[in-house]
Amino acid sequence: MDNSKYNPGIIENDSRSALKVFYIFILISAVFYTAFLGISFNEFSETELVIQSHFLVPAYAFAIVGLQSGRDKKSFIYAAISAAVALVALVAFFDTIWSSL
Repeated sequence: MDNSKYNPGIIENDSRSALKVFYIFILISAVFYTAFLGISFNEFSETELVIQSHFLVPAYAFAIVGLQSGRDKKSFIYAAISAAVALVALVAFFDTIWSSL
């Protein structure tokens, strides 16, 4: 009898590998972005720093949604869709609202 269907706390091997990918992705993006801004923060203008968020927000959206839905193989699809939606929403926000501030 497979207890993983009845106990949601049990993580199968496929799910563990998917979760590892999302943990590694969020760790690498956080370390890279923190190091990147830590080294060259003073060299960017405010507009250039805002443009840099176009790289960070989709990466975090991908990792966070992937971690939340990381129990099956469809989690990569959900994570990729959420990253695309986050990027579109961010671009729409900066093009419409940010320019009028």
